[in-house]
Amino acid sequence: MGLLNRLFGRKDAGRKDADCADEADARRTDAEPPAEDPLEEPAPEPGEEVAIPLGDGAIPARLFEPEAATYGVPGILWLHGDDPAEGGSARAEVAQLLVGHRPCVVLVLDHPGSREECHAALLWLLDHARMYGIASDQLFVGGVGPAADLALELCLFERDEGNVAVAYQMPLYPTLGSGWDAGLSDLTRARGFAGTPAATVITGMGDPSREEVTDLVAKMRADGVEVDFHMYRTRLRGTGLAVDSSDVRQARDFLLRQFDEAVAAHRAPQPRELWSGLPTVD
Repeated sequence: MGLLNRLFGRKDAGRKDADCADEADARRTDAEPPAEDPLEEPAPEPGEEVAIPLGDGAIPARLFEPEAATYGVPGILWLHGDDPAEGGSARAEVAQLLVGHRPCVVLVLDHPGSREECHAALLWLLDHARMYGIASDQLFVGGVGPAADLALELCLFERDEGNVAVAYQMPLYPTLGSGWDAGLSDLTRARGFAGTPAATVITGMGDPSREEVTDLVAKMRADGVEVDFHMYRTRLRGTGLAVDSSDVRQARDFLLRQFDEAVAAHRAPQPRELWSGLPTVD
């Protein structure tokens, strides 16, 4: 029996050692999860990164061009200003939509901080018109959310002080919060919107600023500005134009139709002091 006990004892001991090892492995697994595979590098942001000179520094922007070389196409300054958490895809959303629809060049400023930044970007677009085949008499300005407010201000500023001719504007679902035009001069406020470019404006019934946008459109029209306006049965601010819903698809289609009409109908030659042989459309 002693021999059997010793034999069985050694056998049991081996089993217990194995069980202990399994438990230790389990505890180690719980405490220290296995190393994960290295994360894949994030996909590069669309568009070409460019730097806009401003004072002693520069502000970043991204440029979107058609795949094929073009000449005499619209140059669009697009201001993105909705939820920063939406990331690079949202910044590129409208730019890729426009460039994919018809040949044009789109310069995107992400959450511009001031009208001065927007003016510097518009000058950059004009200065690089020959390089990128932009028609100098077809500079458009547009934006979404809070940046749509800046697009409106920029067109007023260029009319009164900036001296860059804007042919068309596309402020989409602006916010028009309290004091949105506080930085404008008394002269600009007194003149209203008279003399600013024709516009496409959209908003959604779910947008908090829908009533203010409706009043804005009425004011622009009263001042003699041609405005094509539509309100959709949805919320556009915070969702953008990429959502796959019937109302958002209608908004996208409306924007692209208006863009086509603007390219066909609206031009604004640059003042002689800015013109330097830049390409125009015959």
